[in-house]
This record gives sequence, structure tokens and C-alpha cells, in this order.
Amino acid sequence: MNEHVRKSLALLVTFVALTLFGTAVDAAPMSIRQLGQEQLRLAAIDYRVGAANSSGCARPVMLSGLVLHDLTQYAPAARAAVSSAFSLHDGVGVLQVVPGSVAGEAGFRTDDEILAVNGLSVEQPAAVAGAPQSYRRLGLFNDALAAALRSGPADMLVRRSGRLLHLILRGQPACGGDASVILSSDSNAWSDGEHVFVSSAMMRLAPSDDELAFVVAHEMAHNILGHSSLGDTHGLLGLFGVGAWRVRREETAADALAVPLMSAAGFAPASAVELLETFRRSRWWAISLDHPGFGDRIRTVTAAIARIPPQRT
Repeated sequence: MNEHVRKSLALLVTFVALTLFGTAVDAAPMSIRQLGQEQLRLAAIDYRVGAANSSGCARPVMLSGLVLHDLTQYAPAARAAVSSAFSLHDGVGVLQVVPGSVAGEAGFRTDDEILAVNGLSVEQPAAVAGAPQSYRRLGLFNDALAAALRSGPADMLVRRSGRLLHLILRGQPACGGDASVILSSDSNAWSDGEHVFVSSAMMRLAPSDDELAFVVAHEMAHNILGHSSLGDTHGLLGLFGVGAWRVRREETAADALAVPLMSAAGFAPASAVELLETFRRSRWWAISLDHPGFGDRIRTVTAAIARIPPQRT
């Protein structure tokens, strides 16, 4: 197991329940709001690319367009302040809603609190009171919600400003997996076969949504092509490891597939070249021996762009 894989697996263990973008941050409400905006940016791109490529997907997932959090992901000392600032108690809170998503269509709003799914309560005072900081509870909820949406529209009991509402949420079929922001100064993105992870540092390196869409689509392509089933966690800027020839081949395939994936969602494929050119100029030292060079990647992406029908470029 190479160093990059060890690092990725450690992050995955720490952030295993980040599937729908829960995160641990400073308890200050403004800090959480700011990170929520970053999560929303990634969630919106992931939703758009995944939904646009859902037709014929071999392993579809159900996206909701909800960016969620719950009190147990925060330190116990911070929970009273978070509860007051976000109207969040023993249920699961809505931190953000992806515009134009099925969650928006269902009527969800920021700071709604989900209390039950299909009549099954998710209010758990005992699980919240005194619980150590953990993502386990949110992860279990994410799994339960995904399972419910696979079966059909879900009846969601929501508390909003003290009122109880029933909202009907349907799932959005998508391809490539859901995406999560990982708080890290390491400029990286990777996939695990089902999910996509993008570091906060990588998001800053992709200033436009079109550029970030290439990062997301590249990792989605790894999931779609089944690369992670071979036991490696793929990273956009990984380190050298065993089987470098295979990793280079898979990275090239992911670059080639990422172009039509992002194009199908209406993102500008030429932005992929712009991002790679930026990396080549400013981060030439970051590429690893088990990845194609930036020049090779630019040629792969340019060739993939040329294969897109004119009306989609």
C-alpha cells in the first residue's frame, strides 16, 4: 500500500459519513455557513454531472440535493450554539439545498430539520445527548435515506420554524457517485468506487465551476469504469506506487471519459485543458510517476474534446 493510498484510507475512515456532505468545523455559525457554501458548490456540480449521465448507468445512485448535518458531528461543547444558530435539535438538519434539485422541488429550505422518513423517526435524543463527536449517526441516516429513495418517493416529516410539514422527496438517479468536501491543505481529489472526495485546497485551485466539474467528472469516471474495484484509491495528484503502468492507463481513461461526462451536463470541456495547463505551469512538481504527465493529459483531453459532437461543445 503506497503512501497516497494510506493517506486516502485514513481520510476515508475519518470522513466515512461525509457521503452527503456533513463536516466538522469550528462551531462558529459563520464558519459553518461558509463551509456550507463550499459544500453546496461541489454538491451542485456533482448533482448536475451525475444526473446528466444517469441514462444507461450500470450502477446508479440516488441523489437528493440535500446538504446535511447533525449535532453529533460537532464537539459536545459547541452543540448548544449550533442548535440555536441552525434550529437543529435531535433530528438531521438541512445546511443547504442544491438549486433546481429534487430537494428544492419538494420544498426543502435551509435550516429545516428532518424528523422522520416514511414514518420512521430519526429524532434520537439519547443518541445526541452526551455523544462523542462522530459522523456515524449522519452516515446511518444517509444510508437509510438512500435506501428509501431507491424504493420510491419518501415522505419526509420536517420541522420548520416550529411547524411540522410533510414533504415528498423523490430521488434523482445519477451516475458516478456523490461528492464530499474534505477539509485538507493537500490539493487532491479521489474516489473509492462509490463516492468522490475533493479537498478544500483542490477546490480553491479550480476557481471556475467548469474547471471543478472536470475534477469531479474525472473521479466519477474512475467509479463508472470500476477502477477502484482493483483495490486502489485514485487521486488526481497521487504519489508513486506499485502498478504504475496500470494507474497511468486508468488515469488516461478517466480523463477521456470525464470530457463527455462534463459536456453532457453543459460544462465547458475546454476548461479541463485550462485547469491542466494551470497545473503544468504552477504545480509541475506535484505530479507523480504513476500518473501521466500534464502534457500527455492535455493531449488526451484535447482529443476527447474533438470527439464531442459540435452541438455539445
